Amino acid sequence: ARRTYDRTVAAADRAVRDLERTRDDELRRARMHLAAAEDPRGGRVAEYCGIELYERVLITPSGVEVLLRGASASVDSGGSLAVTHRPTLTRAAAGGLLFGPIGVLGSLAARKREVHDGREVYLQIDTELGALVVQCPGSDGLVARQFATTIGNLARGLDALDRERAAVAAAARVAIARLEADTRALDAARAEAARARTDPGLLGAIEAAGRTVAALEAGPPTGPPAGEPAGGDPGAGDSGPKPLP
Repeated sequence: ARRTYDRTVAAADRAVRDLERTRDDELRRARMHLAAAEDPRGGRVAEYCGIELYERVLITPSGVEVLLRGASASVDSGGSLAVTHRPTLTRAAAGGLLFGPIGVLGSLAARKREVHDGREVYLQIDTELGALVVQCPGSDGLVARQFATTIGNLARGLDALDRERAAVAAAARVAIARLEADTRALDAARAEAARARTDPGLLGAIEAAGRTVAALEAGPPTGPPAGEPAGGDPGAGDSGPKPLP
């Protein structure tokens, strides 16, 4: 009986916990969607040359936040990549020690190859607040152009993004209001758990089982058998006339 009671109460409590966990998870997701949709910057997209790019704004290296609406970006490059050679004293000394003057001349001929990168890459961003020009690494021509393209795409799609964010925010608010107001399933589960704890049938079965166990532990009665007078004297209870000797 006790095991049946414990199993019933545990199952009712588990049902309450499951409903609470499900409701809390749904509320947390809805609030996260609402916070993301209402974030004035939007989601973080990328960072390049000190510029932080979000879905709706960019932040310049100096910390100025600029709305992307109407913004455009372009990349300008110049300079060249040159390769030069120069002799090394280490090689010349080693050649002289091993092969004498001829070794020195041969070592001078084995000159070290050097690469001089004179290329320049500039990223220009034009916004409603003005223009920004940033110098990028000379080898980043492709990366800089990809970053500029991303800025242009975000700027052109800003109106559509704002409409989408507004729809997501509205749906999230509806979900939050519904989850906070509608607690019928959770209230019913909590009531069932409380009823299980005070169920008369379950508690009565426990009490009856307890009495049975107590009786078994006490053992059989220790009085005289039925019909036999107390004290063990067979004639103690006989009040009729006694025959004469």
